[in-house]
Amino acid sequence: MPRRKLNILLAKEEYIDPRQMVTNPKKLAWLSYGKDVIAQELAFTFSDNPANWLSFVKEGLVRKIPSKNNFSNSALVFLCYDNRFFILTFGHGRSMVRQECFVRDFGLRTVLNAVDPSGLRSVDSAETESTTKQTRSQTSMASSPIEFGLDVTRDILRSVSGNALEKHQKNLGKTITGKDSLQITVNVKLSKLDGVLETILKCYNSQEYKENFDWIDNLREEKDPRVISELNEALVNDLNNEVFEKCHLAIPEIYEPGSFEGFSYFSKKGRRHVDLDIKEAISELKQKSNEIAFDLLKKMKVFAVHSGSESFHSWSIYECIVYETDSKENRFVLTMGNWYCIDSNFVNRVTSDVGAISDAEKLPSSKREWEEKTYNEYLTNTISESILFDRDLVRCDGARTTIEFCDVLTQDRRIIHVKKKSSSSTLSHLFAQGRISAEALLSDERILSELRKKISSMGKDPDAYFPKETDDIDPREFTIVYAIIDTSPHELDVSLPFFSLLNLRQAERTLRLFGFKVAKAKIPVQ
Repeated sequence: MPRRKLNILLAKEEYIDPRQMVTNPKKLAWLSYGKDVIAQELAFTFSDNPANWLSFVKEGLVRKIPSKNNFSNSALVFLCYDNRFFILTFGHGRSMVRQECFVRDFGLRTVLNAVDPSGLRSVDSAETESTTKQTRSQTSMASSPIEFGLDVTRDILRSVSGNALEKHQKNLGKTITGKDSLQITVNVKLSKLDGVLETILKCYNSQEYKENFDWIDNLREEKDPRVISELNEALVNDLNNEVFEKCHLAIPEIYEPGSFEGFSYFSKKGRRHVDLDIKEAISELKQKSNEIAFDLLKKMKVFAVHSGSESFHSWSIYECIVYETDSKENRFVLTMGNWYCIDSNFVNRVTSDVGAISDAEKLPSSKREWEEKTYNEYLTNTISESILFDRDLVRCDGARTTIEFCDVLTQDRRIIHVKKKSSSSTLSHLFAQGRISAEALLSDERILSELRKKISSMGKDPDAYFPKETDDIDPREFTIVYAIIDTSPHELDVSLPFFSLLNLRQAERTLRLFGFKVAKAKIPVQ
């Protein structure tokens, strides 16, 4: 008997009719299985190409597949075990399944309960500091999670492949892979799948994963179409009712300050705005439509004018919306057009940790029309003996490119990094900048030498800011200040997007391990 690779989905409990689980049941051919087979129905299409799995799905059918249609292009086998429906997909069969009918992350959860924790072979993850950045890590030999460089405080696990625990290998095979679906390779007939499904269901319902992978419950991408539809409805309701407390606009990608000289909503020729503002955008949108609908958010564009030219960059307003809402004991976050689900206990821990970060000495307010460059110049003029490093790049051995050491350096050894509140990815760039420059200061003679030269060129004594040698730098004498220009009336632990809070917490923890003091500062806007 040949080994068979099976791709398995788990239907949601409310789906009990296979014809409700496919997108277009009338376009499929349907055959039933006999009582001696756990499978109930086969749905399939035909083509001229032979399929190597045809003999597997034929077993136990009440009627044979007509000989003139001897080859199937795509097929779905519906099986019921312990009152739960499983769907085996073959060929392009996955595309025939309704997206809302199957359990998301079923395969991932099953694998995490069945895999040997030291036997991982491949991991797909996404970083929350840049939600569009996805990573696939593979090892040449079975390894533990730590070998994959996963940051359990902020990485979203998307799929895992590894060696099954020995007790599960009889029914699941040696190598198992899980995402939404579960992939296993087994030596079994269709009529003998009872034991396989029993093991799968037990693993899916198990809580054993919490011993080694409990952090996956902290945050995940929300992919259920029904849930997403409900969340989008909540967003639309808040926009129509002008409830903006947990909603703002942000460019959905990392960009350099000063890259854009203005923004317009819904037309290149529209009124120019210095910065993105959700209230202004919705006000203009309501002039075009009395009631905001979801389709309108996907259709209407935000335009950014590139500095020094009349060229534009555009995104849908939906992609630019950063929105958070609480539902069913979880926090849901919309950023860069994607929804994420965060465990409420995790939200509370992160918020509390950020709230506990020391507040920096009060910094002066910014003005709404100011760019970061203008504020940094103003801040430097306000603080006696401070030095402006904004956009002043230095090269260090620990970075592939030049880095901006900080925006403003003070004589009392505050290393200040300034950024306007924006998307999580942009703020995460700020937090990473603080970490990278601080680490370089401790270990890189080259960057210390360049910093001292720049201070001397400004007519100031470099010894008042830094010692001559990296070995003489005491990180306890320096405070890394993250200063965020924010129009919200709330404190940063309330006003910042959740992913920004998460990455600020991680940056603070890393900097404290280096020995630096860390402080946060909210810069109000007049």
